[in-house]
Formats: sequence, C-alpha cells, structure tokens
Amino acid sequence: MRFHPVRVGGCHLVLVALVILVSGCADTHASGRGTSTAASDIQRLAVKAIASPTLTRATTEASPQSSCSATVAQTIRTFVDAFNQGDHDQLMALFPSQAVSQPGVVKPGEERVFTRYGVSHLENGGPVGEIAAYSRTDLMPYLATRHDHHEQWNLLNIDVLGRSWTGGYDFTLKLSRQADDLPMRTVLAKGAADCRAGTIFVWSMGDDSTS
Repeated sequence: MRFHPVRVGGCHLVLVALVILVSGCADTHASGRGTSTAASDIQRLAVKAIASPTLTRATTEASPQSSCSATVAQTIRTFVDAFNQGDHDQLMALFPSQAVSQPGVVKPGEERVFTRYGVSHLENGGPVGEIAAYSRTDLMPYLATRHDHHEQWNLLNIDVLGRSWTGGYDFTLKLSRQADDLPMRTVLAKGAADCRAGTIFVWSMGDDSTS
C-alpha cells in the first residue's frame, strides 16, 4: 500500500493506491471483474476528492477593540450630521444627561458622564473661546445658536485611538467649519466617547494651535 500526499488549498489529501489481491474465490472470472470494478471505484473517488476537497475555514471575527473603534467613528459621523441638520433630539441623545459633580474633576464612578464640550478659534492672532460647557443643558443652546448662524461642518478624517483611562475611547479628527459669522477654516478636535452607550462625553475643538 502506497500513500501519495497531495496539497490542495492548504490541506493534504492522501491518495491510496491499493493493490487488491483476490484469492480463494470460486469464480475466477467474477472475482477478476470485481477487482477491476473496485479499482475503478477507487480511482473515481480519488479524482472526486481532488476536484471537490472539503476544507475547514477559520471564521475571522472582529475583535471588541476594532468593533468599538467602528462604533465610535459612526457616533462622530452621526454627531456631525445632526449638527448640520440642527436635529435637537439626535444631539440630545449623543451626549450623556448626567454631568460630573465638579467641572474639571472626574471622580471615581463618574467616567463616561458629560465632562466637557469646548470650542475655540483664532482671531487677530489670539484664541477666542466660544464655549466651555460642562453639562448637556448648557450645551444645547449653544448648538442651536450655531445652527441659527447656518454653521456647517465637513468631516475630513477620524482617528480612534483606543480605550483610555476614562473607560471610553479617545479620538482625534479634522473637519472644516463655516458659518455666517465664521469664515471657513479647517480645525482639529479631540475627545472621548462611550462605545456601549454611543455617546460623546469629551469634545475639544479649535484651530490647529487652540484645540
């Protein structure tokens, strides 16, 4: 008995060449015919095995890290769309209702609640603070005002950096913004989002040197 390993699609098939010895049969002609038939069947099975190999394929599943990165990126896109449309209900849903007990200080158990939303830009060579909100209640009127000024954002790129000490996922991004009272400019932003809740709890945006 001889074994001939053949590699097909990353798997080995073993073709077995059998030499069938038939003895002790009363009908020599019949046994000869049976041997021929058996050999022919083996050949057909070998050819079928090569033509239609059964392969085991490993299923690749997205890791929790990559899944959360995609979720955070989508949360940011949803925020940009809601901002441009002035969608108050969607904007409310994208920021945590609970705020930190003390602005600027995150205590144990307060990670991933609304921490800060800050925006600034440069005017006459110096930074001008537009807003520093520490609760969703303070943020919503500002977003409504920006919509009244027809401000529009164009998202240019997003980089989700991964999980941070806050328990959320840090990100950076670049976008262009333009409004009736604001010439078009490219700005940078950074912040943190809660993957599971689909909310943003830190947002800091400004011109290149103020974000």
